[in-house]
Amino acid sequence: MDTARIFSCIVFLLMLSVLSMGKLKKREKRQSEEVTCLFLGETHLVNERWRYGNGTKYFQCVCTSSGIPRCDWFTTSVVRRRCYDRAFRRYRTTDDRWERLVRGKTLDCVCEQRAGSRRMQISCSGENRCHSGGQSYRTGDDWQTSDITGLVMDCQCLGSERVSCRASVTTDVPRPEVNAQWVEDHIVYGQRVLRPKLATLQACDTGSRVVSSGYTWNRTSEVLTSTFVVERCICQDALISCSPYTVSRRPEPHCVTEDGQVRLVGEVWTKTHHSHENLSWRCSCRAHGDKECRDIGYCEDPHPPPNGGLVCVVAGKSSPKQSTYCKPMCAQGFDFVNTQRIYRIWEVCNHVTTHRWSGGYAEDSLLIGKCQRTSRERGRRSLYLPTADCLRLSRYQIQEIKQEFIQLLHANGLCGNKCQAKFFRCGDRTSE
Repeated sequence: MDTARIFSCIVFLLMLSVLSMGKLKKREKRQSEEVTCLFLGETHLVNERWRYGNGTKYFQCVCTSSGIPRCDWFTTSVVRRRCYDRAFRRYRTTDDRWERLVRGKTLDCVCEQRAGSRRMQISCSGENRCHSGGQSYRTGDDWQTSDITGLVMDCQCLGSERVSCRASVTTDVPRPEVNAQWVEDHIVYGQRVLRPKLATLQACDTGSRVVSSGYTWNRTSEVLTSTFVVERCICQDALISCSPYTVSRRPEPHCVTEDGQVRLVGEVWTKTHHSHENLSWRCSCRAHGDKECRDIGYCEDPHPPPNGGLVCVVAGKSSPKQSTYCKPMCAQGFDFVNTQRIYRIWEVCNHVTTHRWSGGYAEDSLLIGKCQRTSRERGRRSLYLPTADCLRLSRYQIQEIKQEFIQLLHANGLCGNKCQAKFFRCGDRTSE
C-alpha cells in the first residue's frame, strides 16, 4: 500500500516538472520574439548579424537577447589611387596628366603607381619636350626661326631637348644690319645658361644639318682599287664650295686628314681652322683610321670700345681650357649703343665657345661694345668709367676697376680662387 503511494507521488512530480519546462520554453520563445536591437535606425532580431563600415574600419555586429548589439571591429588596407601634388596643393587621380614649370622648362607630369609597390607617385619628364627661344614644344612640333642675317630656318622638336633645324642655301648673301650683335647659346656654368640666345651667321645646309660659316667637312665621291677621291667642303658666307683630293690607298696602317692627306700611325700634325687662325688642334694617328685631335687654340684679345675702356680677367691655369672674361665700359657722357649691354655685364671666351667671343659685332667680332654720346647713363655705375677721358685714369682707379670686376666674377661663381687681372685698355677717343 505504501509502495503504491510512493510510486504515484513520483509519477505526479515528473508530470508536473515536464509541464513546467514546456511553459518555460514557450515563455522564453515568446520573449525572444518580442526582443529586438535598434542600430542606426534599423531594427535587428536576436542573433541576427550584420556589418557596419566606418572609414577603414569595419564592425561585425550581432543582436543579443538583452536587446543590446555587440560589435567587434577589424581593419582593412585600402590603396588610395591618387597622388598629392605639392606644387599645386591638390590631389591627382591615377593617370591624370598635367604640365609643370621647373627652372624655366615645361615638364609633363603623370600620377602613376610605383613599380613593384602599391604606393602612388608623381613622375615628371622632359622626354617629349624641346625649348627654343623661350617657348616649349612637344615632340613633332614644327616652327620657324631666323637669325640677325635674316636666314630663316625650319625647326622640329625631336624630344629630349633635341632640335633639328634646316635652312635653304641662298646665292644672295645676306648682310647683317649696322650695329648687329649676336650671342652664342651654349655657354653654361653649372645649371645656369648665361647666354640664352643663338644667332647663326651665314649658315649653310649640308643636306643633313645646318652648319655655321667656316665649318669644314669631307665626303668621299669615288673609290677605286688603288685610289679614292675625297671632296673637302667648306661653308663660307652661306655658300658651300668643295675641292677634290686624290688619295692613294696605302697598304700600311694610316689615317686620312680633312684635307685628304695620308698620315701614318704615330705621326703628329697640327690642324688650323680655315677662317680663324686662333682655332687649332694637335692631332695624332693612333691606329688605322683612328685619329685623335686635342684643342690647342687660344682666345684673341678683344678691342676696347671707342670713347671707353675694356677690363679683362682670366680664370684658371694657362691652357686651352682657360677662360677669359672682359667687360666693356663707357666714359662719362657716353652710353652703350646696344641697350642689352646694360644687362650683359661681361663677355666670355674659352674652349666651350670654341675660342670665340660670346658677343661681338658683325663688322668686327673682337669688338664687344660700342659707346655713343648721350645726355644720361641708363645702366649701373660699374658699367662706366669715373672720368670723361679714359687716358686720364690714375693707376689707383685702374686697379680699383680690376678688383671690382674680379669680385663680381667671384660672386657669380666663375672664378674660384684662380682669377687674375689680364689687362685694362683704353679705346680711341672720337667726337661721336
